[in-house]
Amino acid sequence: MEEDPTITKPEVTLKTLKWSDVSYLMKTGLHKTGIVIALGFQYLLIFFAYASPVIVLAIILIIVIKHRRKKLRKKNSAGKTTDKKELKQRLKAENRGESKNEEITKEAENKEE
Repeated sequence: MEEDPTITKPEVTLKTLKWSDVSYLMKTGLHKTGIVIALGFQYLLIFFAYASPVIVLAIILIIVIKHRRKKLRKKNSAGKTTDKKELKQRLKAENRGESKNEEITKEAENKEE
């Protein structure tokens, strides 16, 4: 919003406005509004240019995390049925006070059947 000292501004009184005064006020208002919008857009582009390395790293990190979670979900969903059975057997063995060796032999027998 530069001020040019060589351009003289007409003196506008709000008592009686001519159409030339109205057009002058509208032109200057639109001009200043356009400058503000253009400056805002420029600052937004500058912000994205400076923040782009951080944004790219964040996107890569999000993709890696989602990929790992997806792998873990597939891995866990494939082994859920056997895991539940093994957990139940281990809990029963612990409640009975059996040793780990006895538990392993029982698991091996169950798998053979």
